Amino acid sequence: MAFLKTNQNIIVGLIVAAGIAIGGFFISKTLYNAKVALNTAEAKGLAEKRVQADKANWSIGFSVSGKSRDEIPDLYRQAESIQERLISVLKESGFTEEEVTKGIIDYSSRQYRNEDQVLTDEDHFLKGTISVETTKVHAVSPALSLIHI
Repeated sequence: MAFLKTNQNIIVGLIVAAGIAIGGFFISKTLYNAKVALNTAEAKGLAEKRVQADKANWSIGFSVSGKSRDEIPDLYRQAESIQERLISVLKESGFTEEEVTKGIIDYSSRQYRNEDQVLTDEDHFLKGTISVETTKVHAVSPALSLIHI
């Protein structure tokens, strides 16, 4: 009877060992396939090539800032001057009046206070934009280099 019990224990042990081995195999295959899937890409029927765009949308932003509320009128004059200079550079680069659109000049301020809520410092900002929508795509790059000088 002891011999029969020993054989049963061996058979049960082999079945448990086989189950652990098969489970480990499937887990390792799953982890391997997940890692391989991260490093691969699949594309069907697509080809890439560089093409020239037929339309360009370009937004140019500019800003001026000051430290005092008294500077705000001068800041507006500076912002309008910058806006006019940018528009003249764009027109010299071959863009027409219809392709260039002035954006609004937006005002914002930031106040700094101490622990007693006493105003210690302030900053005033004016931000503006100019938009260019054109079919003269070849003219954008030279104009960009002129603006960033």
